[in-house]
Amino acid sequence: MDFSFFAHFYLPSHFSAPDALFHKEFASDMERMVAASEAGTRGHVAEIWARGFAKTTWATLGLPLWCGATDKKRHIPLIADSLSQSEQFLETIRHEVESNEGLQEDFGDLRGPLWRDDGIILSTGTKIVPYGARQKLRGRKHRARRPDLVVCDDLEDDISVISETQRQRLRHWIERVVLKLGGKYTMYVFLGSLLHPDCHMAHLLVNPGFYVRRYPAVNTFAEREDLWARWRELYTDLGDPRRKETARAFYDSNEEEMLRATEVTWEHMNYYFLMEERVIGGRAAFAREMQCKLRSEGEGFFGPLGMYHSEVRSNGEVWLIPHTGAPEVRLQDCVVTGFCDPALGRSHSSSYAAMTTIAKAPNGQVFVLDSLLTHRPTDWVIDYIVDRCRELRYARFGVENVAFQSLFVRDLKRALAAAQVEVITRGVPRPPGANQGKRIESLQPAIDNEWILFHDKQNLLLDQMDDYPDAAFKDGPDSLEGAVSLAGGAGQASLINTGATVVSANLHTFGTRGAYHTNRTPSPVPAEPEPKMLIRTEEECYARLTAQS
Repeated sequence: MDFSFFAHFYLPSHFSAPDALFHKEFASDMERMVAASEAGTRGHVAEIWARGFAKTTWATLGLPLWCGATDKKRHIPLIADSLSQSEQFLETIRHEVESNEGLQEDFGDLRGPLWRDDGIILSTGTKIVPYGARQKLRGRKHRARRPDLVVCDDLEDDISVISETQRQRLRHWIERVVLKLGGKYTMYVFLGSLLHPDCHMAHLLVNPGFYVRRYPAVNTFAEREDLWARWRELYTDLGDPRRKETARAFYDSNEEEMLRATEVTWEHMNYYFLMEERVIGGRAAFAREMQCKLRSEGEGFFGPLGMYHSEVRSNGEVWLIPHTGAPEVRLQDCVVTGFCDPALGRSHSSSYAAMTTIAKAPNGQVFVLDSLLTHRPTDWVIDYIVDRCRELRYARFGVENVAFQSLFVRDLKRALAAAQVEVITRGVPRPPGANQGKRIESLQPAIDNEWILFHDKQNLLLDQMDDYPDAAFKDGPDSLEGAVSLAGGAGQASLINTGATVVSANLHTFGTRGAYHTNRTPSPVPAEPEPKMLIRTEEECYARLTAQS
């Protein structure tokens, strides 16, 4: 009798949701490993599933009961971070054996000579015993049989994993005790989350003796991050007592666009539900618990990212307000620079076409105004850039100029001229390949010093920054580096014209108490009316282009 059939037929109350592909893969893996281990080939597997994917149900209820009822394994320790937790696993098994009529009808009374809270023996002779992490386990036997199926579920928690000493103690216990429990017929199943870069599950990822399966909740995030950013604003608007309903109504009216390119691992957890989880639990917890990522926010190559928000004052001026304590900056006083890295690929496995717009303040601080990452055709990207240039006074705009991209530069200049938009546009030759990493990593000092600040609407860019260097795509960070380089770098003083005075703003200090000072000198430069500066969301740009087309 195969594992998946047993679980769904005899334990329907626990396995009521339709299986995803990864559930079927797990069941198939377990069947193969059980057979191989009994033939003398030991198996070691590490399973890292998104929270709520029923890994505990499959591994601590379905697997030991299937192995015990069908006499495939004879000695099964269930190990959790605490003894009380593993005893709950055993209690669930005992309840099914005692009350499940389907099991009783087909397998008879499975209760054996030992039937206690601290262990049971089934009528088939299989012993199932609960243990807690770091408990004494050496020399455990059931008759002549050493443990032959060892199930370890969530051996670490959020508290214990913080301590380096606790992490080392657990890892040593696993290596010296748990992995020495069995014989050549023993299989080990470890389940858990990546709670810390030095947690025991992270070490299993690079252990060549372990077969690793990792199943995140989201395989592909939405392309229309601009719509999801607007949805998030509505969902978190504390001034709206019906904010959840308002956000849902917005989603319902834009569902097709908001779900474009999305792919979830298990349809039982749909994309909308997962985005709610991301808001409620936070980006870091979502990355760790739902995306099975080793590096959560603040733990990647770049560390914590400095953030800012924008505010439109009563006089219509747009102000950029750092969350770091640095001075507020008027957008009109900034030098706006853009950079685009075009891409030909239209499939979602191809590189993104990436465009980044930054505003460089007089003190040299850089604000990332927006980041576009799309798989749209080049004509659409050109239209987007032209429309954006109408909205913002770009000092200069650069385009990566390699191979076909020279044609993109030519077409962009023609489109800007046809639209009568004056922007200094030039191609920027950038070496491809391995140098991309060096370019991106050159941003680290400026980011660490909070000279580059991000907006929380830039979800795809933030994800790629958080995941670097392990991100599947690095187009967002690479485009950001292009914009920053084109603007002369971050943290460097710039000269701006404020009308009656020329202000030379020099970098003083940044961080939680960031500040800058200015040296003001009279100047004969006449005041000039400034065009209205607007920060438009990508949602508005998408809507404008759609209306124009």
